[in-house]
Amino acid sequence: MDVSLGREARLDAKMAALVRLAGLIALQSAAQTYEWAVAAAISAGADDEEVIDVLAAVAPIVGLARVNRAAGEIATALGFELDVPGRL
Repeated sequence: MDVSLGREARLDAKMAALVRLAGLIALQSAAQTYEWAVAAAISAGADDEEVIDVLAAVAPIVGLARVNRAAGEIATALGFELDVPGRL
């Protein structure tokens, strides 16, 4: 996705995708949105650890409740299987 503001972009595609993911965490987005954002970040060159680092980076700003909520969805989007009681 190329989001141009009529000038040369200063963020590369990977960094832009990770910033978008951070914004989605702050907004408490739907699970499908995390799947899209993680896929975009991975295809832009981010690895699993960089995606997970976004959770740690935004935690002091958005709070642990939002990070906790997003963490499971992001882990699933990364292909991890979670064994959480009550979760399908």
